[in-house]
Amino acid sequence: YFCLFPYRKIERHWKVTCTRRGVFTVSHAVIVISDLFGTMELSQPFPAEAIITVLPAVRSMDEVSELPAQITGEMIRRRTLIPDRFAVCGIREYSAGDPVRDICWTASARAQQPMVWQYQETACPDMTVLLNTETRETDRDRVSDPAVYEDAIRLCAALLGTAVHLRIPVRFCANTALRGMPAETPFLSGSHALSRHLHLLAELPDTVAGRFSSLLDRIRSSGEAHAVFIVTAQPTAHIMQAASADPRITV
Repeated sequence: YFCLFPYRKIERHWKVTCTRRGVFTVSHAVIVISDLFGTMELSQPFPAEAIITVLPAVRSMDEVSELPAQITGEMIRRRTLIPDRFAVCGIREYSAGDPVRDICWTASARAQQPMVWQYQETACPDMTVLLNTETRETDRDRVSDPAVYEDAIRLCAALLGTAVHLRIPVRFCANTALRGMPAETPFLSGSHALSRHLHLLAELPDTVAGRFSSLLDRIRSSGEAHAVFIVTAQPTAHIMQAASADPRITV
């Protein structure tokens, strides 16, 4: 209760604890006014259009035993386009066009001919988080175990947060649809990457829009050398076989 004096603005801020993730709308607000003695009370509704997005809670990463080696350090690529001068792999003979700064003078003196450093091409590792919305093998159109599904979303949020903290480009994919489009994000990194990922997780519906095996096969056939995290409550034989055959996959 508070009194509103003439020409005075009062702002009230409340801290609330959200019990579920999602996107919620506020359609109207009601203002209630009464006199000092409570003998008269007036209420007036006002239309409003506000959207409240509740991001998913982040699950503790202590429950994840270890992170794969693919997302730590740098990766060596087969095709040399831009050499990494911090990744020396040996010494070779001088070729026309090699810069003078690449000459190894010690090796040149021993070989009695110009020798240059040989570099490898490296690239930052990428990471993909795959969410299987099928909590049971019988799930077809809708998730049958919402509690397990929400726990999996929180684990995805933790994995995405860890990747962003390590400055690793990361993307998210799930076998569900959002507004008629696949629930996916592109590879993102930087300060705004986690916010975009979490907003997608907040909007995820509890529906199944396709078989997870098809999504996994599509990611594997892309040929991209990135680490793949699979978050699933139902580790099927197809998933375990893919993880055994592909060292990039962690279940």
